[in-house]
Amino acid sequence: MNNSNYANFRSEHLPVGKGDVQGILYMTGDDKWALYLRDTRDCIEFPDNLKGYMIDPYTVPEAIDLQNTGAAGWVTGYIVGAVAPAVNGVTSNDDIEWEAPFTMDNTLVIAPSPEVRDYAKCVVVPLPQGSSFRRDAALNQYPELLGTQVWVKGSLETYMGMAGITGNSGSIDEYKLSVMTGGVTELLEDFESGSLPSGWRNVRVSGDKDWYFPSAYDNNTYIAVSGYNGKEPPFDSWLITPALDIKHAENKTMQFLSQVNGYGSTTSKLEVYVMSTNDPTTATLTQLNPTMAVAPASGYSGFVSSGEVDLSQFDGTFCIGFRYTATQEANYATWCIDNFHFGGKLPLQTIDDFETMNDGVATSQSKFENLTSKKGWTATNAGLLRGGDSDAAPVYKAIGKKADESGNWAYAVHLNGNVNSRGMLMSPNIKGGIKTLSLNYGYFLTESNGVSFTIYIMENPNSQPLKTYVVNNANAVKSTSYTFTASDVNISQDVMIMIVPNSPTNVASNKDRFAVWNITWANM
Repeated sequence: MNNSNYANFRSEHLPVGKGDVQGILYMTGDDKWALYLRDTRDCIEFPDNLKGYMIDPYTVPEAIDLQNTGAAGWVTGYIVGAVAPAVNGVTSNDDIEWEAPFTMDNTLVIAPSPEVRDYAKCVVVPLPQGSSFRRDAALNQYPELLGTQVWVKGSLETYMGMAGITGNSGSIDEYKLSVMTGGVTELLEDFESGSLPSGWRNVRVSGDKDWYFPSAYDNNTYIAVSGYNGKEPPFDSWLITPALDIKHAENKTMQFLSQVNGYGSTTSKLEVYVMSTNDPTTATLTQLNPTMAVAPASGYSGFVSSGEVDLSQFDGTFCIGFRYTATQEANYATWCIDNFHFGGKLPLQTIDDFETMNDGVATSQSKFENLTSKKGWTATNAGLLRGGDSDAAPVYKAIGKKADESGNWAYAVHLNGNVNSRGMLMSPNIKGGIKTLSLNYGYFLTESNGVSFTIYIMENPNSQPLKTYVVNNANAVKSTSYTFTASDVNISQDVMIMIVPNSPTNVASNKDRFAVWNITWANM
């Protein structure tokens, strides 16, 4: 059911409750039936009294007064306890467990205020076995719910000898908690599926713009938002994570990448909040202050890492909300989010596709050409070696297995040290920068004299290096694996990695050749 954006009633809320609707029936372009509203009068005989609907629920005292009258609807109150074990009928306050620890998971007792301890002023709510209501609200699992507000839908009928709310199936559309429970202790989302991941929410508070998935750029998919082409400013659009169990997470931090194109906007903002629920209109919101991308004079910024955002002050289950707001103006900024990570150990990014160079065929240790991997690594004046058991050129035991713990043999890029045709290995663009860097290296030919090379961390191939690391290992032993680690890279903007031989013998012949493999890094 819809109406035109040009209608003079487009901003009015649809009525609540039961009634009749008339309009123009038509078929959409995707062969679905729809109803077109012509006027607010097309909604007929909806109730003026909304008592018992979610918009105006019964209070606990009202629910008690309406017991066994046939009344039904939504009731709100505060969770104050659960029925004690072995109680079939409540006859005194002793039949209620009012404080933790709680024994049973099959009931809640709710009251008009959190401090009530008189069962005659309360109603009992059964939690159906196997239901999401029991999963989310059982006090023996989540004692932190004690004293919090709850909304329950059902019939106002006696249960277990006291005022009750019955007929609630326990489905998620028949209850609402003011705080969240459960949740995941680890979450890593790269948005590569190109659709909203399970558990994430796209919520419009005002305006007509949602978060969306642009066409993949540079073999990368991410999620974005903009007021561009919107017809109903101001905009208030939220991207909300699934429930995160911060209380039980081993690592109580999160991080993500952001990118922005300002387009000259003066009102567009992207803010990040911790939310007590996934409903931005009712949740308690705490604004965070992560590192965010800054709009350049023109075009898009690079992806910028938020850094590790400490969430340890939040003791429970919460969501993270990315809020885009903008008022009416000629141009609107576009914001992009990628690689959201919460809890657990931040995974290393591993260059695991050197095997895609030269169709995975290792080359002679004296053959040098230009190679490209599927992920965009380029090697000039280079060959391809491989780890293996045979240890016969171009396969070497010292190269060993891949760093991704897959158990597969690693492939190594073999760079020429000839001063007239010096090799070079260049990475693709690395979003959001890197915190640490590690790689294996070694040489496999007798005429080499140790290993010497330089690692440049730069914004692009033509820019000045942001960080430089010189590796000199004159005592390196042939066919031996060595490790280089830089724990202080700490660059939060997009970067590229370039590795070149230093050619210490400085001759125009195939000397000073060496190989690198298992390049890994941790994101900022």
